[in-house]
Amino acid sequence: MRAMTKAELRTELETTLQEVENLGRENEKLKEEIEKTGVDPLTNLNTGRRMEVVDRILYAYRPQSLRDQREKPAACIMIVDVNGFKKINDTYGYLAADEILRQVAIYLKIKTRPEHDEVLRWHDRGDEFLVTFGGSTAEDVLFRFRDLEGKAKLSFPAELPYRESVDEPLHTKEVEVTLSGGIADCDLTKDPTLCRNEAIEMAERALHKGKALGEIILSEERRT
Repeated sequence: MRAMTKAELRTELETTLQEVENLGRENEKLKEEIEKTGVDPLTNLNTGRRMEVVDRILYAYRPQSLRDQREKPAACIMIVDVNGFKKINDTYGYLAADEILRQVAIYLKIKTRPEHDEVLRWHDRGDEFLVTFGGSTAEDVLFRFRDLEGKAKLSFPAELPYRESVDEPLHTKEVEVTLSGGIADCDLTKDPTLCRNEAIEMAERALHKGKALGEIILSEERRT
C-alpha cells in the first residue's frame, strides 16, 4: 500500500473537516426540532415530556382505596443502555451508532405493550432508554426477558452501515446488540409516597450493577 502524498492528505483532511462542520449544523437542526416537537427524529420516541410520563405511571397506579391496596396495583420503570456503544461508534462511525439507536427503539417497542407501557429516549444524545410498565411488577418484567439460562437479557442482531474511509462506499456488518438494564419496582401499596426522582435513582443505580454483568438487574433498595 503506497503512502499518501501531502496533497492527498490535505484533501482528505479538508473533506473530514467539512464533514465535521456539516454534522455540527445537522446536530443544531436536530436540537431545534427536538425542542419544537418533543419527539426525537432518530428514534421517533418522546423526549420533551419524559418526567411527565414517569409521573403519570406512578400516579395512575397509586392506590386510592383499601380495595386498590388489596389488589396491589403494579408499576415499575426500567432504564437500559447499549453495551459497548462507544466502541461501536468509534469503530464503525456515527451512521452505525445512529442505526443501533433506531433499532433499539423499535426492539423495545416490540417487547412492550403499547396500551400499558411507554418507551422513551432518556437523553437526547445518549444511548439510554427509559421504559415505564403499567400493571406489571418488576418480577413480571424480568420473567418476560429471561433467556434459556434464566438470566434477564435484551439482545438482537442488527445490520450496521459503515464506511472504512470517507471515499469508500457503504458496507454492512451484522453485530449482536445487547442491552444492560436496571429496574425499580414501584410497589405503591407498600410505599404510596414513592416519587419520580427516587424511582429513577433506584433504576439508575441498578443499571450500574447490570452493566457489570451485561444483564437486567432489579433494584433491591427499600426506603425506610
